[in-house]
Amino acid sequence: MANIDNIVEYLQSIMSEAGGGELNRDDKLRQELMGISAKYSGGIYSFRDMSVGTFDALLKNGFIDLYGRLYWSPTIAQFRVFAEKYKDEDMRFTGYLVSPDREDYRVSIEGIVANSLNQQFMQDFKMLFMMADEFECRDGYQRCWFD
Repeated sequence: MANIDNIVEYLQSIMSEAGGGELNRDDKLRQELMGISAKYSGGIYSFRDMSVGTFDALLKNGFIDLYGRLYWSPTIAQFRVFAEKYKDEDMRFTGYLVSPDREDYRVSIEGIVANSLNQQFMQDFKMLFMMADEFECRDGYQRCWFD
């Protein structure tokens, strides 16, 4: 995606192609796309290393609600837009899967972990994520986590 101004429309079009509002409940495919074998504990499986490519595969297959968020966190779309803006940086999403056995089935993004020396990246990281429940931003390491 070359133009950051069009990323939201691009993500919305992918979500529409994937079926719009109802999330895909094929947990076997969801786990396959993530390269995991989830062992749910209390109906939750935490992940710490989701790439942007995996995020996009989940979105294209209808597993992600772009408007989802955790309490006061940015929306999932805002996390993805940030990742698009800084696609050359080393960053991963953290979050969790909710089991298909639960009514609140979903993929939740709780934060980002990055290893950047880019000063503009760190400035934007602070602006968007500084209200996280856990926040670190220093040369070579950035992390935010929303509860």
